[in-house]
Amino acid sequence: MRNLIIIFTILPLLAFAQKENRKSLETYLKSDGNFYYQLDLCSDSTFKYEHSFELGSTKSEGRWTKKNDTLILYDYDVPWKIESVEEKYIDTIAKKTIVKVILNDTSAINIPKNYDIYIDGQQSNVRYDHSTKTNNVYDFEVWINSDCKTKIKTNKLGVAEFNTNDINEIHLAYNGYSVINPKSNDFTLTISNYPIFTSPPTLKWTIWTIQGQEIKPIECGQTLKHITLTKE
Repeated sequence: MRNLIIIFTILPLLAFAQKENRKSLETYLKSDGNFYYQLDLCSDSTFKYEHSFELGSTKSEGRWTKKNDTLILYDYDVPWKIESVEEKYIDTIAKKTIVKVILNDTSAINIPKNYDIYIDGQQSNVRYDHSTKTNNVYDFEVWINSDCKTKIKTNKLGVAEFNTNDINEIHLAYNGYSVINPKSNDFTLTISNYPIFTSPPTLKWTIWTIQGQEIKPIECGQTLKHITLTKE
């Protein structure tokens, strides 16, 4: 009986200690009447992020660290993932690389037709190819070798074509792929868990610059000044 009393006494204390460990150290906000952002940095190195606008809201949780004047967010869920990649080498005279993006929608609607999908709240499309029986993702940004300035949107076949065969990495929003065979010049990326219905943007910026009482996200090497969160 004494042991049980001790256990029941300790459990609430442990729960209280866990809540204390998640105590918010810093809160950053922005609200302009149309968009609302809130980022809470907790004392146990976890964070909570919320973004809301007229279409709804999304929330993210993960971990954070600081290096000098840089805030880094990591280990949080993303709205979709690269499920598989097929690499090929195609002998061609021209130095070109083909990247094709297709959608595995077995967890969504899985019907052979065209329909809308949404990338950060912006409409894109899935076009069903009856000949290959694949769902090709149209108007989807792809870039290579960590150079976000090389962004190309996929066409109606889900294809982005680059005028080089020197590819080390392929990047899509929220995810990336390291090439296994340096001679490969033809890639098919299958993505899954894609948001079919309208939803607001989820957290896409992993690196933020700290400027006094403000933080601003960095995208493609540029500071996004229009998304400035102020310390509460």
